[in-house]
Amino acid sequence: MVYKKILKCTICKKNMTSRTARRLRCTECKKIYLRKYKKEWLNNPGKRVAAYAVAKIYQKNNQEARTIRQREYTKNNPERILAHNLSQKIKRKECCELCGENKVLQKHHWNYSNPLLLSTLCSTCHAIQHIKKFNESRYAEVIVCGV
Repeated sequence: MVYKKILKCTICKKNMTSRTARRLRCTECKKIYLRKYKKEWLNNPGKRVAAYAVAKIYQKNNQEARTIRQREYTKNNPERILAHNLSQKIKRKECCELCGENKVLQKHHWNYSNPLLLSTLCSTCHAIQHIKKFNESRYAEVIVCGV
């Protein structure tokens, strides 16, 4: 069953359906917002430079916290780190092994305890594989997972 919720657009106040509770604008209002946003960024390179400068300052100020998070992740997930490092040497295939698409390809580990068991998947199929309780989801009937 697909989750749908009826929300009100924050701009025009029309009712709209959403799969996530985070959606703020209806489709029409979103298009208007994005057109305005793109014009601002394209016509004002100074704004872009300022945003990148703020991002660099944030990265510099939070570098220590980021390092700590990375060390904790490495410590808590040794199998994943090993699998990732070993998979760097293996080339991706030309197309997705599930749907055949050849754009935005990624490697997928079916089992971290067997790090060389990899598949090449497009970003959509890869995201589907990471859905919690995949076997109970609506995609399980369509996609046969595993190698």
